[in-house]
Amino acid sequence: FYRGLVLNSWSPRASFSGPIVKGRAWFYNALDLQYHLNIVEQLPADANTSRNWHGSDLLRLQVNLTRRNILTVGWLFNFQNSIHLGISPLDPVETSRNRYERFHFLNIKDQAYFGSGWVLEAGVGVNQINTREIPQGSSIYRITPSGRSGNYFLHSQGRAERTELLANVLSPQWKWHGRHSLKFGMSGDRIHYHQISNRRTFEVWREQGTRSRLVTFLGDPGFARDSSEFSGYIQDRWFLKERLLVEGGLRLDWDQVMRKTMKSPRLAVTWGPARMPESKFSAGIGIFHDSVNMGVLTRDLDQQRVDTFFAEDGLTVRRGPINSRYVVSDRQLQPPLYVNWSLGWEQKLPRSFY
Repeated sequence: FYRGLVLNSWSPRASFSGPIVKGRAWFYNALDLQYHLNIVEQLPADANTSRNWHGSDLLRLQVNLTRRNILTVGWLFNFQNSIHLGISPLDPVETSRNRYERFHFLNIKDQAYFGSGWVLEAGVGVNQINTREIPQGSSIYRITPSGRSGNYFLHSQGRAERTELLANVLSPQWKWHGRHSLKFGMSGDRIHYHQISNRRTFEVWREQGTRSRLVTFLGDPGFARDSSEFSGYIQDRWFLKERLLVEGGLRLDWDQVMRKTMKSPRLAVTWGPARMPESKFSAGIGIFHDSVNMGVLTRDLDQQRVDTFFAEDGLTVRRGPINSRYVVSDRQLQPPLYVNWSLGWEQKLPRSFY
């Protein structure tokens, strides 16, 4: 309740599924929406709310082309609308911005099963992310100790696209000091990153009511960069004994930016002792690398910031202008690396509790 009954959160969901052609083709569709209303009681009653809409729609189709060939198609759409983003007791509505995001993801995958036990999986995926951030006007933005005023200084629009091709192969089981099941595959993708960040002048003011700093920006607000990535992996499920499973794998990644081959080995063991038939122990360790962040690597193409500092009167230049720019040296960068490990113990208790 705030000046009456207010609906501040709403999350409707719906899903539909069923056959298209009985025994051969099926569909599944899921839709969900989320609405949130934020009220800042310290602001005027007619300008104290921000609204957020989130939503997604997932559509999946499966077609059995033959008894041994399955085709699946998927499409995912996500969106977010944020109106008056960033309001607070110190940030009135005129300083806020409206943010819009759209995400599309289309994927197609074909699985073929061969009589000898081999399985081939091939697919393609395409996604695109579009973002816009729009201020409420073009008045100069001011930062003061008692809050912000004017209109936000950044008007931006971005688009990121990624297209990936992949292929995986699963072998039939074969024997060598136990039973083996081998899986291997590779993928390649192309990334396009485009950004327009148009920044306007803003000011920082002192508590005494005089200007302390003037910030301007130089350079082209639009920039873009492309990259290609390739990866491959191999993994073996090795049943040494009926109650001992060892899984080992190696993944290799390479990208056009750093031009380095990143190795990621993984190993896991699961053991059920014969003397403890109701127990299972597991352990695993692996190295994982993050992919290249194009948002960070394109900062050297973005606008440069210029700061000018003023004396107490707000008019006399005390220092500056000082030019700040972001520098990226691709060849000296190292990809983020993580070592993840886990230990597990699963135990069956009386009356089938685990």
